[in-house]
Amino acid sequence: MSVREFFLNWLTGKQLSKKDTTGRRYKKAVEEFVDSLGPKADKSIVALTPADVEHFRDVRTKQGVSAATVKLDLKLVRSVLNTARRHALILHNPAEAVDLPRAQSNERDVFSPGDRVLFARGDAIGGFAPRAGFRRD
Repeated sequence: MSVREFFLNWLTGKQLSKKDTTGRRYKKAVEEFVDSLGPKADKSIVALTPADVEHFRDVRTKQGVSAATVKLDLKLVRSVLNTARRHALILHNPAEAVDLPRAQSNERDVFSPGDRVLFARGDAIGGFAPRAGFRRD
């Protein structure tokens, strides 16, 4: 079974059992991974190497995708390949040999009393407050 065939079959199954937004997210990552392989995508899944997964990580990073998104994409590739391993299509998961990028977490402060007033009046973020369920006082 080719890499493309396995990944697309996996994706079809997930799209049937997940929310639409999750299915779209998975589809994007699967398409990007398969595209990064070039002609190798149509070769046997057994031929996949850690270098192929590293190439995907590097391509996504060079595209300017955030480290957090690249990390999610790689976790998805790992998951798909773990499924292939459980189905005895591959002996080892090549994605497990690839280091995940470190995603920076954003430090967030709590809202100040002034910010809460803006939210309550609907002045913040283009009138965001009424749509978010905040009550006006």
